[in-house]
Amino acid sequence: MIISKLGKYLYIKADKNNTHELELYFSSAPKITFSIIDLEEININKEGVLESLIKINNHLNIKNKSCVFVKQLSIDEIESSDLVFLPTIKEAKDFLSMDEIERDLINQ
Repeated sequence: MIISKLGKYLYIKADKNNTHELELYFSSAPKITFSIIDLEEININKEGVLESLIKINNHLNIKNKSCVFVKQLSIDEIESSDLVFLPTIKEAKDFLSMDEIERDLINQ
């Protein structure tokens, strides 16, 4: 798993078919921030993967943060309306920027 900063966001590139490691990272991370999670190597149709992604998303939402999953998908492949999948890192950064502004306005 690759973990780095991408501007003010956390960027994580998951290892092939290892979303459990992602789940463990977010449950034990001392500081939670807006995150871009690159799923290029992950088969999201594999059993348990979507459930792990939903847990990560929910964990971040509880902390008033959000995440975007980077993966090129067709409409038919997306089974969860709670998760945000975008095809490029640039679009993910733009989405998180707008989401952060919206959350700040709501919390004022």
